[in-house]
Amino acid sequence: MRSPDVSEHPARILIVDDERFNRQLLELMLSREGYSLQTAASGEEALHLVAKHPPDLILLDIMMPGMDGYQVAGKVKGNPTTKNIPIIVVTALDDRNARLLGLSAGVEDFLSKPVDPAELCMRVKNLLRLKAYGDYHDKYSQLLEGEVVSRTAELVARTTALEQQAAVLTEQAALLDLAQDAIVVRDMDGRILFWSRGAEVMYGWRSDEVLGRNTYELNADFSGPTDHVDSVLVRQREIEAMLLIHDRWEGEAVHYRRDGTRVVVASRWALQRDAVGTPVRILTTNRDVTERKAAEQAVELIRTDQIRFKDEFLSHVSHELRSPLTAIKQFTSILLGGLAGELSIQQREYLQIVLKNIRQLQSMIDDLLEVTHLESGKVTVELASVSVADAVTDTFNTLEGTARAKGVRLSQDLPPGLPPAHADQTRLRQILIILLENAIKFTPAGGAIAIKAALLREDPQFLILDVSDTGCGVDPEVAERIFERLYQVSERVQSSRKGLGLGLYICRELVTRQGGKIWAERRPQGGSTFSFTLPVFLPEHLDHSVPQERQLPTEPLALV
Repeated sequence: MRSPDVSEHPARILIVDDERFNRQLLELMLSREGYSLQTAASGEEALHLVAKHPPDLILLDIMMPGMDGYQVAGKVKGNPTTKNIPIIVVTALDDRNARLLGLSAGVEDFLSKPVDPAELCMRVKNLLRLKAYGDYHDKYSQLLEGEVVSRTAELVARTTALEQQAAVLTEQAALLDLAQDAIVVRDMDGRILFWSRGAEVMYGWRSDEVLGRNTYELNADFSGPTDHVDSVLVRQREIEAMLLIHDRWEGEAVHYRRDGTRVVVASRWALQRDAVGTPVRILTTNRDVTERKAAEQAVELIRTDQIRFKDEFLSHVSHELRSPLTAIKQFTSILLGGLAGELSIQQREYLQIVLKNIRQLQSMIDDLLEVTHLESGKVTVELASVSVADAVTDTFNTLEGTARAKGVRLSQDLPPGLPPAHADQTRLRQILIILLENAIKFTPAGGAIAIKAALLREDPQFLILDVSDTGCGVDPEVAERIFERLYQVSERVQSSRKGLGLGLYICRELVTRQGGKIWAERRPQGGSTFSFTLPVFLPEHLDHSVPQERQLPTEPLALV
């Protein structure tokens, strides 16, 4: 096998930065080292190049429009074919949170801007050397595993004696000891036949102390928590039982070293059989991932703190904003009422504009708080038998005046015998109000809006509710994205809506938590239809023969 220091081709390095000057500067610094250099101006372009021709190393900026460096690193490290590509983050960010997020995404090194050329070249060389050894190790491990299987089969064919098996496996010790992982070979009675150098380092027992001993006994001979022994033995027996069915097992486990130190390992188990298929031994490989798990927990703690801070901050700010807004609204109303005869037409229009904008601000504050509470788990859904007909009628009566003032005709279609839904009455009304208010905003004067409810034809266990309008319609390309947070369809729509783009996101979350789905589609005759389903509360006397007037589209445009 070729040495890891020898390469037939120059190392390929991909430079990813949205600033052209930064890419050119890094190219200049590395140009004298004989590397094959490629550049990408965005995360999307970088992933395309990585998929097409994987580089040997990536120099990656963090702050980029669209897909940032953390996302790029996560996708590269999450792909089995590219996970071993080392990544050096080159960024102006130099704080603990940025490094923790980078480590969580899997990056190997950090360089702060401005970059020192000598330091850059040295770190690149070191990581390329480590990658070469890692690639060499992976190839060698594959050959090693095949070699172990082959030798084991030969061993069982020649003899059934434990002493002979141990002798042959001992001959492989020099090869297995090259690996840093803890490699252990046991027979089907749990006796240790091989204990690698990596196992000695990881667990603290020497090979001569454990060979021939039963692993069940070994688990009890350490200074860790006493309740750990039983749990380890139970889990070990469970895995051994699974090995008899599936020829492998992979997962994570908590182990303890001889001195009681806790270690988290990524563990791989393989069952080996003889020539006639009889199980003869178990090969386990354990890799220490304690530091990586600790970094992941630290990042998760930071995220939790950020969510809590955001929740507390928005709650405090919304309270502080509501007080002056309420005062402005009250005094504006007093001016409109008390000075009605003294105000000019233009003055009245100005005051009405003030009131309109105050209502919009209050609505945006409410949406922000609702989203914060949804994401922090503070929103509860109390499911009960709810009359959909009453909810639709109540919403209709609430907003009919608003629609009439704009010159939009509002209608409702509720078939007789409509069963109740298994839903939250308050949340159902909230969903309907958001959808109907949006329809009124996007429907021009002279248009029409219809609210319909019926049993879902394909599955009578669900009700379907539609809010249809004759407005501008929803393009199929954005039908799914409109339910995302802060998404605006276009500048024209955004300016007419004057909101944060949170209403449909709130609807999606509330519908999902009540066991339903929500989607949008363009109507063939113009306009759009927003539909959502809710589970039916089925009384025993429900007549399924009630004729249905609405059929779910064969291919809904944006099923969430």
